[in-house]
Amino acid sequence: MDGLRAKILNGFAWEASMKVVSQLASWSSTVIVARLLTPSDYGIVAISGIFVGMSLRLAGMGLGAALINKQDITTKETSNVFWLALLLSFVIYAALYILAPVIAAAYEVYELEDVIQIAGFLIILGAISMVSRALLMRALAFKVTAIVNAVANLVVTISAIIMAYSGFGYWSLIYSTVLGEVLMLVCFWYCAPFRVSLPDPKTSISHFYRYGLNILLSRMLDYLNGQWPIIVAGQALGKVATGYFQMAYTIAALPLTKIGELFYKIVFPSFSRIQHDRIRAGNMFLKIHRYLLFITLPMFLGIYSIADELVIVALGEKWSPIIVPIKILSIVNLFMISAQVLPRVLEGVGNSLANVIFQSICAVIFPIVMFLGVTDGLNSMLLMWLASIPVCYCYLLFVASKDLSFSIVDFIKSALPAILAGVCMVFVCLLVGRLFSDNVSVAVILFLKMLFGASSYFIFYYLIRPIDIREFISLVKNRS
Repeated sequence: MDGLRAKILNGFAWEASMKVVSQLASWSSTVIVARLLTPSDYGIVAISGIFVGMSLRLAGMGLGAALINKQDITTKETSNVFWLALLLSFVIYAALYILAPVIAAAYEVYELEDVIQIAGFLIILGAISMVSRALLMRALAFKVTAIVNAVANLVVTISAIIMAYSGFGYWSLIYSTVLGEVLMLVCFWYCAPFRVSLPDPKTSISHFYRYGLNILLSRMLDYLNGQWPIIVAGQALGKVATGYFQMAYTIAALPLTKIGELFYKIVFPSFSRIQHDRIRAGNMFLKIHRYLLFITLPMFLGIYSIADELVIVALGEKWSPIIVPIKILSIVNLFMISAQVLPRVLEGVGNSLANVIFQSICAVIFPIVMFLGVTDGLNSMLLMWLASIPVCYCYLLFVASKDLSFSIVDFIKSALPAILAGVCMVFVCLLVGRLFSDNVSVAVILFLKMLFGASSYFIFYYLIRPIDIREFISLVKNRS
């Protein structure tokens, strides 16, 4: 096993094991906090997140990705990048602070003004920690980043629960996130200290601008495309419907935001190191993609299969309107998790333009189909979104197959074991629901679906491709 492959696999094992811990904590937190807050609270936070999240990406300017991707960097370059990122963060935070009252008035949700102004501190905190994060990713120090992120997620989870119980309302979601970012900043600076000197005008960082601008544009478009449901629902349906969407997305997207993040962090720095060997990159991508689906597909289809029981048991009757949105979003995210890994791979091998084009296509199609669908309500809007995603995804897959020298047949083969095992799992869950619906409680049906559904998935997958399960278990056991 060569050194790079060992680092990637070891990093994957650490990220996976730490994500299991934070995932369990996140699920618990979501259930507890959702019972204490209202759909309106989640709607306020969701709408504010559109503008804070966009500002975060604008302030980053793709500079962190450029630091990771560049083959050789100097201390003067890292220092110049740090000062530029910090300057941008203050300018963008000031603009967001001034615009907060205007945004609140536009949505007629006046709580937004204070929420945006406080949450905006994340912009400055992110800029201060950006270089340290990038240096750790350049070194493929996945163990360090995995542990730091897991600890921060636990702190966010615990603090959100405490504040929600203490009556902070939607502020519990804001303050806990800021606290987690502060903790990560301190940890990253401790683990990857670098000497900050005064800006050196003689040291050019033009390469970082050029590469970073494509990354910036693609990241902003990517974020915008993910926020279109909130933008459209917030304008057309109000903050309560937006809150329903936010909670449904929070549940349906847990594998996307937690497990998917594991792969996003690894693939970009890893493929940046082998960007000149496209055959090797293609083979590595197919293997990583197979692992990605092996882990996440049963989660998405599992959430789809247990949504009826999960919402009633975990969240209560007040959240019953989110059952159908959860099911739709679970299928949406099956495409989205692959569509988010592919661009990171392409950016790693130097083709950042492909993601800009892909996100631009989505930015045109998504709002059109959502505005057409929202006239019939939230569920109709989400169904229209689901119908449009495969159309956009085809472009990305075509480009990736050319750049990474793999065939579409190879790609389908890498996904087929997880898809077949997933279909088997859904069938088993449906069967369990029909057999026991009249005889036992909703909580028992939920437990039985989870037990028999998960068992059927792994048994069927093992029968089709046992080597994947054995490799994955060995990978987690042998992490160092």
